[in-house]
Amino acid sequence: TLARLLQPGWSRCLGWAVLAAVLLWLADRCFIRYGYWEQPAMLVAWRPLLGSGLCALVACSITFPAAGARWLAPLRYAGTISYGLYLWHFPVLVALVDSRQVASGPVLLACVAGATAAMAILSWHLLEKPWVQRARGSRHDGGKASARKPGGARAQHRDT
Repeated sequence: TLARLLQPGWSRCLGWAVLAAVLLWLADRCFIRYGYWEQPAMLVAWRPLLGSGLCALVACSITFPAAGARWLAPLRYAGTISYGLYLWHFPVLVALVDSRQVASGPVLLACVAGATAAMAILSWHLLEKPWVQRARGSRHDGGKASARKPGGARAQHRDT
């Protein structure tokens, strides 16, 4: 079953990685060899190959047995701020291109990447994280998260 194929393990991870590599390689060959509208195989095969290859890559990451390893902490943090990266990249890009203060090419890429990461980090820590914590607190304990004692025991909640 699919649940068994998605259990963590090096052999499953390697199998998914090989499948992803083959499918993405085939999609790449189709894309390079043919124009999108020139070949019927391109219209029919490219998107399924690309989508299946990306799904196999996701399965590879799910079955990776060392997902909790310390050396993966930067990638987990990038996943945490990924919505901010998505949200901020376009406004930062437009602002930098419109200001004409930054050269094009690699310098522009570096400035956009740095400014986008900074904005994503700030928005995660100052906006998103507090709201997520507030929502989790109100959902898990009926909104009485502030009534906890520092030791973890519940304080007596008095209505005044």
